[in-house]
This record gives sequence, C-alpha cells and structure tokens, in this order.
Amino acid sequence: MIAEMTEPRIVLEEVPHIVRNIAVPLVPLLLEGEDKPVTLYNLRRNHRSVLPTCRCTDRDDLLASLEEQVIAPAQAKLQELPEIR
Repeated sequence: MIAEMTEPRIVLEEVPHIVRNIAVPLVPLLLEGEDKPVTLYNLRRNHRSVLPTCRCTDRDDLLASLEEQVIAPAQAKLQELPEIR
C-alpha cells in the first residue's frame, strides 16, 4: 500500500485501521521538507509492516524512484510478513 502523507487529513484516519488489521506493507510518501505526521511515527514503532518514508521533490522525482524506493522495498517486506489468511 502506498500512502501520500503530505496533506494527510483523511489518510491518517484510514491508514491506522489498515495497518492494524491487514498485514500489508505500507510505504508512506512525503514531499521533501514536510514533517512526518506523529501518527506515522507511532505506527512505525508498533507495526513492522510500515516501511521508511519515501521522500520526493515532485511527481517526476517520485516516478523516477518508484521502483527502487517504493515497489522493491514493499515487495521485499511482503515476503517477511505473515501470510494473509
């Protein structure tokens, strides 16, 4: 799962429910220079499915690094997590 956290009002309401109930990797996205939401810190501390935040300067930067910084880490984490039943 990819969650864009730059303006996280609605995302921060939904992401904790998903992370707590479904064992799927979560890759947070954040624009460079923005602060991480406190909720994200708490989720990462308590759930190993929350990966490091991918920071990007703009959409082109994100697209250029999508495979390396988002998709590959999420696929690797998926192999570590318990199988969803």
